[in-house]
Amino acid sequence: MSSAPAPHRAGPQSTDRPRYVEWAAGEQLAPWVDRYWCSGAAHSAPHHTRVLPDGCVDLVFDLAHADAPLVVGAMRRPLLVRHSGPVDIVGVRFRPGGALPFLDVTLRELTDARVPLATFWGSEADAIVAALRSGTGRDRVRHLERVLLLRRRARIAAGREGELVGAAVNLLGAEHRPAAVREVVAALGIGQRGLERAFERWVGLSPRVLARVFRFQRLVRRIGDAAEAPRWAAVAAEAGYADQPHLIRDFRALAGITPARFAVERRVGNVQDAAAAASSFRPSPASECSDERIEPTAARRRA
Repeated sequence: MSSAPAPHRAGPQSTDRPRYVEWAAGEQLAPWVDRYWCSGAAHSAPHHTRVLPDGCVDLVFDLAHADAPLVVGAMRRPLLVRHSGPVDIVGVRFRPGGALPFLDVTLRELTDARVPLATFWGSEADAIVAALRSGTGRDRVRHLERVLLLRRRARIAAGREGELVGAAVNLLGAEHRPAAVREVVAALGIGQRGLERAFERWVGLSPRVLARVFRFQRLVRRIGDAAEAPRWAAVAAEAGYADQPHLIRDFRALAGITPARFAVERRVGNVQDAAAAASSFRPSPASECSDERIEPTAARRRA
């Protein structure tokens, strides 16, 4: 879900951690698309990136290797992505509930899964990869916007159910006073089971699980903004956890590590999350991870 220094320009001989950059979606796609992102380095020393659950569905294009583009469903646990050598990855992150108009599938079928994009878009998935490989950052984001606009126009309107899910997501994800699921049900005039069925189709997570992920993401932002080590008991109370042990258990389940360990990983750049990318966030696709296309690996040359 979802929010600058010059973008990283990796020279051909550099050994670096990938630079992670995000751009907001354009106005026409903003109701569905949260942002575009890229991660790039001409040559990366072996390391891992911890990707955190955020309630979103992503399209991921690995342009430095021969891997097929993927749809990554909403996550209930962290994903560790290992990098080594050239890194050139471009992604689209849909808002919770935003991917369904672009994918012909109930989103519950994608939860915690990675599925080839060709399953839904056929040969167009490979055509997109070819177009992305031929351009640099600004061209890539604009191309993805064009593709998504055409696909959105080809699909029927979301209708009442999509509007209801969008309203529920906004209530659950409010930054300062997020609603409880029972409050959402009352506010929208729908039964809880009806809301759960709509979330299975549109989000891939139940309203209760999405609310838990949103609470976790608020905590992640709090850790990212902290100038000093947080007082966890106070943070737990403010974030809506029963107590400090509850916070730590829930954080470990969703991040795979304790909050203290997460703070260390984030400082050394091993975490991909909105707070960590804030310094590189772009309001529009006016810049890029790298102006230079990364030389393909042997596997990519064979593709």
